[in-house]
Amino acid sequence: MSRNVLRALGVLLALGLVLPGSAFAQEPLEYPSSGMRGGTELGIDMAFSHNMIDGNADNITQITLPFGGSLSPILSPHAGLRAAFYLSPRLAIEPVTSFSYAKEGEGHLTTWSFAAKVQYHFSERVTAVRPYLAAGGTFGLLDSNDSDSESQFGVTGEFGLKIPFEDYFGLRIAGGYTRLFENDNLPTQDILFLTVGFSVFFWK
Repeated sequence: MSRNVLRALGVLLALGLVLPGSAFAQEPLEYPSSGMRGGTELGIDMAFSHNMIDGNADNITQITLPFGGSLSPILSPHAGLRAAFYLSPRLAIEPVTSFSYAKEGEGHLTTWSFAAKVQYHFSERVTAVRPYLAAGGTFGLLDSNDSDSESQFGVTGEFGLKIPFEDYFGLRIAGGYTRLFENDNLPTQDILFLTVGFSVFFWK
């Protein structure tokens, strides 16, 4: 199954090189309104992930919906709400968060995760397909009624495409890698992921 994830990441990279055409060349600014120099991108994602857990022979492959359940608690926000704040036409900072709650009988499991990323866009044209790179840190918190709360830190990186439908709406596809670091009770995790989401842009 991990080979399928790697193939999908390869296809995403190829699309990033083919679809934008001359996106990597110098281009004049092309904004929905003249004088735009920043803005906000709000979005929501679903995720496909392949989790390789240290010391566990059974890797986990799953689809996670925004604020929905998954086959195991994943303390990294691949599916959830995000908000990118543009510092310039090419540079943005993006916090991402997700929350899930599951109850079975008298037991419950609550997970909350947060990531902060820096994005670099290879093109300034927001009306064209734009490839981007992003990297940052993650923090997750897990709570259940039969144990103490647990937290886990990690790092994440991704390559993605922002595909506009109109000036203010778009699709976003990304693939990448997250590493969650071991703590006293939670093992190291290496995660390959693909996300698909919808975005709304508010340009200045």
